[in-house]
Amino acid sequence: MIETVSARRHRPVTTTREDLITMATAFWLMAGLFLDAWAHTTRLDELEGFWTPWHGVFYSGFLATAAWIAWLVNRGVPDTGSVTAAIPVGYGPAVVGIALFAMGGVGDAIWHTIYGVEASIDALLSPTHLLLFSGLILILTAPFRAAWHGPSKRSVGSPWGFVPAFLSITLATALVAFMFTYLWAPGRGFWPEVLYDPLTGSGELHVVGGIGSIMATTGILVAPLILTLRRWTPPPGTFTVMWTAINLMMSLGFDLDVGLATVTGLVGGLVADGLVAWLDAGPHRVGAVRAVATAAPIAAWATYFLLIGASATILWPVEVWSGAIFFAGLAGFGLTVLAWPPVVPDGVLADSRQAAAPRS
Repeated sequence: MIETVSARRHRPVTTTREDLITMATAFWLMAGLFLDAWAHTTRLDELEGFWTPWHGVFYSGFLATAAWIAWLVNRGVPDTGSVTAAIPVGYGPAVVGIALFAMGGVGDAIWHTIYGVEASIDALLSPTHLLLFSGLILILTAPFRAAWHGPSKRSVGSPWGFVPAFLSITLATALVAFMFTYLWAPGRGFWPEVLYDPLTGSGELHVVGGIGSIMATTGILVAPLILTLRRWTPPPGTFTVMWTAINLMMSLGFDLDVGLATVTGLVGGLVADGLVAWLDAGPHRVGAVRAVATAAPIAAWATYFLLIGASATILWPVEVWSGAIFFAGLAGFGLTVLAWPPVVPDGVLADSRQAAAPRS
């Protein structure tokens, strides 16, 4: 059954303070996740199965988050008459996420006991970790969904009221980046420093990996930017903080080049925020959003290659690294086309239905 807007209005609505508490417990959970990544990256020889301090922080954060959301639901039962109706607006998928996460946690303990501790990409693709990811993404995005279904204003009103939605989409994006760390380019400056010879094909795999990572990272960072601008005109500094924080978390968690990553994210975010303010980008100005989504990744990756070139020799041909920058901008533009596709001409849907109708 599809939930209508009118039906949502009769369900409990969380306050900014309550959504902030949700994000505080979620941050505890995510801190444990990135602490575990740091341990896997730097102290693999000290890992001994499932029962580690890093998992302790991670799972205790989950218990705190689950307990808080359970309290939010339980307090509304006397007024609504049922548990389902008492779930606050935007928190329904989070309740499902808690169940998925709990199943994944139990399965993870069993998996580690049988198969041991994963050491590389397999740690990101094991069945139980994928179940944990699925549950966690639903939990983290609850305040963002709650804000999305709030009052229909293109601007966010007070910056304070936007903080839970901002934290929610930022941590959710950091989680996606975490799960695709093998395709995360900022902080990995070694690709352009590997010689590529087009005549012999030497170093081609490094080029392919580098360009693929730049494109994947662009998608991960630009998608939340577009999603936010699809609904609001956010406060100044939103994307500067978002892109810098995500790059910093990834660098610390996976022992990457902190300076290279944070400056890359910082410049891209500054360009995005500057253009949002200058062009008044938001759901009412699609062209402005397209400009932001195109220019921000171009600025970020131009900075990335500039920083590498300042400290080492870029051994890729200029056509390769400049082309990578160009396609990053084109990818950002393309994502806006998916968010705001061209309007279907009148009569097309009716014609297609008529053509598909069975003939007697």
